[in-house]
Amino acid sequence: MATKVILITAGTAVTLPADWNPANNTIEVIGGGYGGGSGSSTVSGVGGQGGSYAKISNFGAANTSYTIQIGQGGAGTALTPTLGTSTWLSNTGSAPTTTAQGVLAVSGSGGGSIGTTTYAGGAGGAGVLFATNRSGGGGGGAAGPTGAGNTGAAAATTVGGAGGSGSAGAGGAGGTGDAGTGAGNGGTATQFTATTTTISGTGITTVSTAGAGGGGGGGQGAAADFGGDGGLYGGAGGGGSYNSANPSTQSGGAGKGGLLILTYTPASNSSNFFAMF
Repeated sequence: MATKVILITAGTAVTLPADWNPANNTIEVIGGGYGGGSGSSTVSGVGGQGGSYAKISNFGAANTSYTIQIGQGGAGTALTPTLGTSTWLSNTGSAPTTTAQGVLAVSGSGGGSIGTTTYAGGAGGAGVLFATNRSGGGGGGAAGPTGAGNTGAAAATTVGGAGGSGSAGAGGAGGTGDAGTGAGNGGTATQFTATTTTISGTGITTVSTAGAGGGGGGGQGAAADFGGDGGLYGGAGGGGSYNSANPSTQSGGAGKGGLLILTYTPASNSSNFFAMF
């Protein structure tokens, strides 16, 4: 039977479908990306860290409700990168602590993620530390099914750092570093394609395509630009800039929220099979 894929970007509970196969499924999660740090007269805008990735297999029962949390991205308005939140699915009503309870991907480095496979989000690039105009570093890409997120580039004196790509390069592209015309946002990934956008639950939002997003580019100090936003899903924001000639602090880019991926081969209906003979 054909494999089914469901991509969930919001909700607090999900009921696994009636044809869910407990012996042939995967549940994957990507955490929310950090927001990039703001530039100021005392600090450079450091790029945020991308959301991590985790996966478990052959978990859950058909027609059963599980508590979920879809990670939120960091805002990018603080002087240091702003932590996002974790994405998880659990059979306990709260975040799992073992793979017997579910799967969890943290926002960032991957430490504390719960899964049989886990990858870390890409680290953010450093801003320029000792420049009259401070440019921001690139945001890290989100981790995904093919590997860790790539690291955002450090800023140069006259250009912001480029964002890192998602999922070891197979996800969304990193945003361009700002050279005076604005920082690029991280790219949206299309690693997964849904077979349906309908599933029962509480507050559920689904999408047709998704994956591990790229990090946003860093802002340029001379232009006094913001950092670029991370890409969907889980990409981190780029660092903001600071312009000393017209003193102003520019915010980092926003991190993007996480993702829950349900993939399964439907369970066969033996009663229907034998009824044909």
